[in-house]
Amino acid sequence: RDVASFLLTWMRDTIKAMLTKSCPTNLLEMKALHSDFNRFQNEDVPPRLEMKNQAMRLFDEIQNLTTDPSHLSIEDDFLPHNLS
Repeated sequence: RDVASFLLTWMRDTIKAMLTKSCPTNLLEMKALHSDFNRFQNEDVPPRLEMKNQAMRLFDEIQNLTTDPSHLSIEDDFLPHNLS
């Protein structure tokens, strides 16, 4: 639950930040944006993908240990298809 919650919060915050960005008007701004994108892609995304994979593995493990998955009380926001 904690991993999924953290991941969802990070995705929502990142999407909000991306939506507020404006298009660069000169080469220096474009280079800065490119640098920011590379940092984001190489430093921010990989740990979050690992968190997502961990959440998926935990969900599968919980389902495998449960005899009746319908009794699981997992909020919809934390289901695997909502972490994509």
